[in-house]
Amino acid sequence: EDAIITQVGQYHDGHIFVNFDKQTNCPCSIKHRMALHKDHEKFMSSMVLTAFTTGKKVRAEGEEACSVHGNTAKLVIFDVYK
Repeated sequence: EDAIITQVGQYHDGHIFVNFDKQTNCPCSIKHRMALHKDHEKFMSSMVLTAFTTGKKVRAEGEEACSVHGNTAKLVIFDVYK
């Protein structure tokens, strides 16, 4: 919670990786990022890009499994703070 997005990038398979300034709640080997897919979570993608460009603090939670590339949690909950 209360993290700031430090980097956003899209991989060739359509996954959008979101890096944070602190570790996430996921048990994955890469704890400072989560991912979503550009074709499936369009609303959340929009929220991520807005938070990134405005520097707003966010709450991000991922699934328990590290299903994206075997080392990154899928982003399932995302809130932007005012």
